[in-house]
Amino acid sequence: MVRHGGQDWFRLKPDLLVRDAERDVLVLDTKWKLLDGLRLNGKDKYGLALGDLYQL
Repeated sequence: MVRHGGQDWFRLKPDLLVRDAERDVLVLDTKWKLLDGLRLNGKDKYGLALGDLYQL
């Protein structure tokens, strides 16, 4: 994420990296959430929160 004084700081590894020959074309991040089938109702909504949807 940051390169300073020849050092890599805060190295991040992307979920998916698409390359064309020798150059990076796309860097992609994925999101996933395991749904809880026991929480299938209008109140619990599979255990999902609004913040989970914002991440999409």
